[in-house]
Amino acid sequence: YFNPYRSEKGIWHFGLSALREDITDETRLRSRPESYITDIRLVDTGWFEDVKSTRRLGLEIAGATGSFTTRFEFLRNDGKRDDGARNRFTGAYLEGGYFFSGVPFRYVRGKFVRPSLAGVDMAWELAYRLSWVDLNDDDVEGGEEFNTGLALNAYPHPGWRGQVNLIYVDSDRPDSDGLLFQARLQWNW
Repeated sequence: YFNPYRSEKGIWHFGLSALREDITDETRLRSRPESYITDIRLVDTGWFEDVKSTRRLGLEIAGATGSFTTRFEFLRNDGKRDDGARNRFTGAYLEGGYFFSGVPFRYVRGKFVRPSLAGVDMAWELAYRLSWVDLNDDDVEGGEEFNTGLALNAYPHPGWRGQVNLIYVDSDRPDSDGLLFQARLQWNW
């Protein structure tokens, strides 16, 4: 990653990742619907026994100004099969947050981190996330999924965070669309 612009008032972040991997065993691609408290995976390629290698590419763009942050990432996974055929799977997300308590963003070593509570009793953040994954290509029908999420985050103390999330899941799998509601209280020491 690198920062073409960085100041006290704002920042731009660009990141790129690439990986090539030779596969010596079975492989599988699947994803949860923006919730790691469920084991449900609405998109799943199933196991591949004939994948020879994969190439992964990720592109990330992020920015912040004042109390607003935003991030976008695109991911692509190309798999080469034993017979020379290729499968391409893609996904992306766009997310952002706004600290309406007036707390400015914090950025450390390529990541947006918890806000500083200097001068405020509690920081409140309203956030959104849109995500998409497509695991369909040629003979593979792993599914396609769109997720829309809203979150309210509270930071009452430097080590505490409370989160409430509402996520709408839209999958091409029959009878799989719906809402997820989750809450979390987290303490770090």
